[in-house]
Amino acid sequence: MEGMISKGNPRLLIVILTLLAGFGLYLPTLGRSLVAVGDAAEFSVAVLTNGIAHPSGYPLFLILGKIATFVPIGNKILLVNATSALWGTLTGVVLTLLVYRLTHSFVASLFTGLLLLSSFLFWKYSVVSEVFTLNTFLALLLFYLAITITS
Repeated sequence: MEGMISKGNPRLLIVILTLLAGFGLYLPTLGRSLVAVGDAAEFSVAVLTNGIAHPSGYPLFLILGKIATFVPIGNKILLVNATSALWGTLTGVVLTLLVYRLTHSFVASLFTGLLLLSSFLFWKYSVVSEVFTLNTFLALLLFYLAITITS
């Protein structure tokens, strides 16, 4: 198993390390209550009340946040904030895979992903209910798929 991860499939190791790093950074600093950073409080309340946030309404974010509130652990605000941490971490994973696809460098891809995950603004919006991490995830995923399909 160890040889398979280190020699045969470096992407798996990159994904595992990035997931561990992302959740290791974000979960301890996750907003545990309504947080007044940007529109975070508005998004949390909109998710909990089945409301609509300011235009454009951000329906995908609100639906995914609502799904997260059905998890029977923690308080609901924590779960809504955790959705941003999930999308932030997955963004780091997609970025590491993208850089690995372009460079075939394990170190460069892991460093790039960890740099994004630990950057101030990305971290700030990954621990509260904000749409930026979901939007970044979707944009990078489209870019990764476009490169994968065309090459």
